Amino acid sequence: MILQRGAILLVESVAFPYPLSPNSIVRQVKIKNLLFDLGNVLIDLDKALWKARLLEFFDVKSEDDVDPIIKQKMLEYERGDISTSLFINHMLRQAPRDRQALDVINTWNSILVGIKYNRIDVLDKLTENFNLYVFSNTNELHIEWVDKYLMKHLKFPAFYGLFEEIFLSHEIRASKPHPEAYSIVCQRAGIKAKETLFFDDSQENLDAAAKLGFHTVLVPETKEIVELIDELGLLDS
Repeated sequence: MILQRGAILLVESVAFPYPLSPNSIVRQVKIKNLLFDLGNVLIDLDKALWKARLLEFFDVKSEDDVDPIIKQKMLEYERGDISTSLFINHMLRQAPRDRQALDVINTWNSILVGIKYNRIDVLDKLTENFNLYVFSNTNELHIEWVDKYLMKHLKFPAFYGLFEEIFLSHEIRASKPHPEAYSIVCQRAGIKAKETLFFDDSQENLDAAAKLGFHTVLVPETKEIVELIDELGLLDS
């Protein structure tokens, strides 16, 4: 099934399941925009390593032993409600006294792995027929890491230049799955949900988007985004 830019509009949203099945796609969808999450969609993450590093940083045995205030501050940091310096201070207050700011940064960024270059090539091809956007729950420290990675390995134009706009939770002061976050993206980008296909690794985020009319694709950890794009026929549009 090829999603064509000029096909007939579909009023209700379509959630493309995994594994993908042509039988589940009963109508053509007019897709003008492709909206991508970053983590575990375009950027590889190592959540297991990150969790282990967090436990080591706080010197605890399980996630349950981490002070709930830290989890709250992580969410606030993601929404841009607190600054990087304040976030680091909150982390240090709950950690052993020998921990330093650099330890916070290294631990926090340990979740980030990198970006496969073949994704850049595929995204570049998609720009021939679609408008590409990014919408990610993230934070200043992670984006600083990504910027440095891109400068060293891929250079900025090879990635950021592929997107019409990039929406980051800490910059727009709203995060998925809250409806207001999706509304901000649509309003600022000037796009319609019913003309947008959204790729995310969180079913919760996709469900929230679908309620607003987005077409959605779940990107499981075991599946490469490039393969999903190919299976959807987006490169044939």
